[in-house]
Amino acid sequence: MTPSTRRQPAQPPKTPMAWQLLWGWPLFGLLLEAQLHALIVWQESMAVAGKDAWDRCVVRYCGGVPIDG
Repeated sequence: MTPSTRRQPAQPPKTPMAWQLLWGWPLFGLLLEAQLHALIVWQESMAVAGKDAWDRCVVRYCGGVPIDG
């Protein structure tokens, strides 16, 4: 094959295609929102677990009821 007949690799389009505009950013936004929601739920569960551990420590080692009642 001579260099002039060799096929060149396809180049990506310079402007976004219609499906990217209609589905790309809204879908990205939904996925980002779902990921943020999962992070918030995980942080809330870890906070509750930490509070529970702290309450158990106070009851066991300090001999009293938890501070917040």
